[in-house]
Amino acid sequence: MLATAFLVGALVAQGATRLLLANQVGMRAASADVLGILAGVTLALLGGAVVSVVTRRVGFLELSAAFALAIAAGYGMLAHEATAAFFDLAPDGARFLAPLFFAGALFLLATIGSTLAFMLGAGRGLDPGFGWELQVAKSHLRLSRQLLLGIALLVPGIFPGAVVLALLLRRQRRSPTLVMTVLSIGGVAVGVMALCVVLSVMSGFEIDLKRKILGTNAHAVVLKYGVFEDWEEASKVAAGTDGVLGVTPFILQEVMITAESNLTGALLKGIDPATVGDVTELPREIVEGSLEYLVRPEEIPVRGEEPNRLPGIVVGRELARQLRIFVGDPVTVVSPLGGDLGPMGPQPRSMQFRLAGVFYSGMYEYDSKFAYVALDRAQAFFKMGSSVTGLELKVADIDDARRISRQVLGKLEGYPFRVKDWGEMNRNLFSALKLEKVVMAVILTFIILVACFNILSTLVMLVLEKGKEISILKSMGARDSQVMKVFVLEGLVIGGIGTLVGLALGLLLCGAISVFPIPLDPEVYYISHLPVKIDLVDFGLVGLSAILLAYLATIFPALYAARMRPVEGLRND
Repeated sequence: MLATAFLVGALVAQGATRLLLANQVGMRAASADVLGILAGVTLALLGGAVVSVVTRRVGFLELSAAFALAIAAGYGMLAHEATAAFFDLAPDGARFLAPLFFAGALFLLATIGSTLAFMLGAGRGLDPGFGWELQVAKSHLRLSRQLLLGIALLVPGIFPGAVVLALLLRRQRRSPTLVMTVLSIGGVAVGVMALCVVLSVMSGFEIDLKRKILGTNAHAVVLKYGVFEDWEEASKVAAGTDGVLGVTPFILQEVMITAESNLTGALLKGIDPATVGDVTELPREIVEGSLEYLVRPEEIPVRGEEPNRLPGIVVGRELARQLRIFVGDPVTVVSPLGGDLGPMGPQPRSMQFRLAGVFYSGMYEYDSKFAYVALDRAQAFFKMGSSVTGLELKVADIDDARRISRQVLGKLEGYPFRVKDWGEMNRNLFSALKLEKVVMAVILTFIILVACFNILSTLVMLVLEKGKEISILKSMGARDSQVMKVFVLEGLVIGGIGTLVGLALGLLLCGAISVFPIPLDPEVYYISHLPVKIDLVDFGLVGLSAILLAYLATIFPALYAARMRPVEGLRND
């Protein structure tokens, strides 16, 4: 019951802390997530430690029962809309697996807390030292300075380091345990390196995608239920809000664009050329023509000597390719809205424009769908009078866009106004990217997990090989927790060395990709090279995860050694 209370409490603490800090205190969602995780982790570790102190052993049975009940409680929370928000950290596609994932993570943390408490005394007397246990662990592993140097040489050069390591192993006394130890270190290093590189590449894709989206779109928009005619007053209110750097009006409607040889659907956006550059990167994305031609269409270069009498339009590069048009060519925009009533009902409205420029944002979806005209031309075309669709905002901190947009909404006194930040407008895209990153991390974590099974098998071989020594230590008065410390330290040394080598290799490889980019075909991938973003937080989490998995791999052989009776060790020798 005690273990169940702690695990279920940890599950609730994570979500409750996050909801309280984000919704009531007004803290950023990312900071609230971190504190919520820390609350759940702390409670799970404390729960496992308390169970071990009360039972004076590693309480696997109690923690397993609590794990099952925590899963049931999690799915019960997920079934109710009021409590389902506890699992906001999970990507939308993995929502159903969130209770299982969180309960499993808390169970492993509780197991770590229980084993740590057991090794430190578990109610029998505090014993935090690692004196003679560390010396025994070093003698078991036989990791000489020469071998450590060979492992370290793997970082600057994998193949030279491997050759040196093979020569050193050949010169050493051939011990299966020593070979297994080196292979375990190599397995952990390869897994950590692969995970670091993949996460860095995925982070690079995410940042590149975010940059392209926020270059073409605003950080937040202000909309209004009904006709938005008082947009100038709302613009002044939004511009006076702390954190808002720019405001511009816009009109957005779906249309058909036709040329002499082709036609396609598009999103026609009316913009103010004077202020759009304060919010988006559109003026800096023009690759042909000029955005100024929207204000001065008579300057658009046309064939012949007659001046241009058509309003200007700017389209994306892919849209221009689909229509097979160039700067100065005429196009016709057709809208199903805003036309006059005819005998058969509302008639489509059409208007001729001349191509004033072509932009390239780096996002195929935008370059193939968006077209821009001057705001007054869009108002006249759609018969909107002086109204607009909404206001676009640029904020100082994109990660704080939601809070700033809510402040703007508060100053506008709420309804009939509403706001959306860039995360809400692109939720499906970033949720899919987040889910892909999580799935890739989980899949590649299995490489580290397999390497940790090597650590487990290495320690089991050590226990069987050192049965006589274990019996002698116990006959001399060594306690079960002290024997357990020896083998836990051995596993942590193997996992720690492998993790450090893997992190160094991952950092080295990511740096090499940054300095010598891997080229990609921009016509296919829409990026010129493989993006890499080295995030030290990701590297730290990978290293911590590898150490925790290595620690978990030591529990079974360490407990097996701790529970070995002196008679058994001497009999098996």
